[in-house]
Amino acid sequence: MHELLLYGQLPAPRHEQVLKILAGLAAMQPRPVLERHIVYKPTREPDEPGAHLGRGGGSQTIGGKPVKQGTVKSLYYTKLVQKLGEEDFGRAQEPTADNARLSANVKSGEEPKWSFEFQDLPDTGDRGVTARLASSTDILSGDPHAWMIATGPHEFISEYYVQGHRFVHGNVVIFLHRILHEPGVRSLEKAPKVTPPALAALQPFDPSGAYILEAKVRVQDLNNQAVLQEGVDELKAFASQMKGCVELDIPDRLSLDTRVRYRPPHLRAVQATAPTFIHYVATNRVWNRGMPERPNLGKRPSDRGVSPPPAKRKQQSTTTNKAVASFFTPLSQKEPDPMTWRVINDSLLIGRYSVKTAMQLAQNGKAERKIAIFDFDSTLITTASGKKFGRDATDWKWWHNGIPQRLQKLHEEGYLVAVLSNQAGISLKPDPKTIKSDQKRLADFKSKVAAVFKQLELPILIYAATSHDRYRKPRIGMWEELLEDYDLENADAVDLNNSFFVGDAAGREASGGRAKDFSCGDRNFAANVGLQFHTPEEYFLGEDPSPFTRQFDPTTVLQEESVSSTNASQKPFEKTSAIDIVLFCGSPGAGKSTFYWSHLQPLGYARINQDILKTREKCLKAAEELIGEGTSVAIDNTNADQDTRAYWTALAKRLNVPIRCVVFTASSDLCEHNNAVRALNVSPEANPEQRLLLPKLAFASFAKKYKEPKLSEGFQDIIKVDFRFEGSEKQKDLWSMFWL
Repeated sequence: MHELLLYGQLPAPRHEQVLKILAGLAAMQPRPVLERHIVYKPTREPDEPGAHLGRGGGSQTIGGKPVKQGTVKSLYYTKLVQKLGEEDFGRAQEPTADNARLSANVKSGEEPKWSFEFQDLPDTGDRGVTARLASSTDILSGDPHAWMIATGPHEFISEYYVQGHRFVHGNVVIFLHRILHEPGVRSLEKAPKVTPPALAALQPFDPSGAYILEAKVRVQDLNNQAVLQEGVDELKAFASQMKGCVELDIPDRLSLDTRVRYRPPHLRAVQATAPTFIHYVATNRVWNRGMPERPNLGKRPSDRGVSPPPAKRKQQSTTTNKAVASFFTPLSQKEPDPMTWRVINDSLLIGRYSVKTAMQLAQNGKAERKIAIFDFDSTLITTASGKKFGRDATDWKWWHNGIPQRLQKLHEEGYLVAVLSNQAGISLKPDPKTIKSDQKRLADFKSKVAAVFKQLELPILIYAATSHDRYRKPRIGMWEELLEDYDLENADAVDLNNSFFVGDAAGREASGGRAKDFSCGDRNFAANVGLQFHTPEEYFLGEDPSPFTRQFDPTTVLQEESVSSTNASQKPFEKTSAIDIVLFCGSPGAGKSTFYWSHLQPLGYARINQDILKTREKCLKAAEELIGEGTSVAIDNTNADQDTRAYWTALAKRLNVPIRCVVFTASSDLCEHNNAVRALNVSPEANPEQRLLLPKLAFASFAKKYKEPKLSEGFQDIIKVDFRFEGSEKQKDLWSMFWL
């Protein structure tokens, strides 16, 4: 059996949020996993599991599975895996002959708790996913450790614990987990503990408490190219679904090699504190603890032929006489680099190109400044290769040959010329597992911008938003930074009537040879700021404006709300029983919590929220205790499907209290808009609980799971609540902007 894998990592505070998103995506409840992994160092090549039972020392019954040969000694992981429950930790036992050793004995009808596993060193290959040979064989009786020592032979190295949840989405096995260990103890042990320590004594291997997301597809025959490609495609499709929530990628290959004392690239040049490890790194580190230093790795066995060295091709040099002269010029005599860069909040990248001989504009304190802003990709430049995304720093050409002259003319007319661009493909936050690719993309982008600005040869700035935060268009964070950089923050400092923005994300349908615009973000940004808007075709080619549509317009919601309020008013919520349960059903961002604070809290309802209590079990327990005290409760969760709601209808039936359902009808686009307004405007009014920005996947997951509540589920009544904006005029102006 072979496994295709991708890995991702997320900080501990986002664990519960991602757990819910995965549950919605997979349409299943998370399956808890708690395991002990005991790592051994093999001293010979592996056989087919079960083939070496006759060598002595083992009386185990092995559920044998055929394994394709191809592994090499010390290039694969060998370990025992024990399935555990919380009750298995920290159990004090009197020492006897029976409990002084591990036991894999399985009673009739029980599932095996022990298994023997080995995994080949993953091959990153060129598929965009890692692949490895893997085998898992159940152990049905005897002492697993004694069997490993006698039959391998194997040498015990260490042990660690895995805690997490598993999902299945199609053929993708999803495992969200973290590695736990017993600090300062395991390196002293010569054999695994018979009884695991107390669960509270275990600590995350990663000091930050970060979690690992492993996505895996199993393939029986790696030589079947059709089946292999289907697995790769399904894994990549899942990675695309998770984009914006968790970035899934392949790891640096050195982190997978047990023979190398791996140090992430970003730590090789500077001394740093403990790096963040993920699962495959953690496994190697506990393995290497028992392995000798290897100053010379030698050659790896290979069944592939050795190719002759490639013939060298002559390349025309791009080095100029000016560059050679600059190289030999003393540093003190060199001109400063005209391109300078700075970063704000690990999110916004700002580049300034300065021109020594640029025309100096006489600034009148009372004069309003005209500003010309352009998007970067598909507006000023496009790819020279014709591909959608540039291959490297040199893969670009002007979108239109007249652009340099047009921008130079704007500068001569007194315009401040700037570039505002969304660049989510660039990361400014160090990540050990993607450091190489991140650094290359960032370096390519900087080199490309410098080359473009060098040809323009005018003073110009670029603002590049690399995250999904307040800087990303259509949000106005980049505009606010530009105004601050040029001291244009006063209300009358900018001539908005004669300023404009040019961008290609304009909400246009496909026409002629042009594809449909991927968004309306540039047009919406201009509307937020109050600038004139032009597409590149309109501004540079003089074409007539094209029809466009917006996927979501908040002002339309307010207009519809105004019309509906004149026809019929929504009835206020009324309490109908002394003690009852009110169950909310609605997407994230639909207004559930606001409805509770406005309508149910004044009626004496207590709020039960799983984001606060973390688990459904704790929510059910808290609700039962409150009802026992004579307090009605409101269940402020999404409760998308009948299975989830059944827990609450069953509780109401058992406690003999009525249960009512309040359904929030806000559309997915409206909820996503509310989510952005709430998360990006942290204030006591807009976001009193300081909630984080949810990815688009959270809303798609709810829509996929949603089943409309019915009275037959056990509800006393079902009340539908349409979204209505409530707030001050200032808050309404903020909400009415484009945020998506």
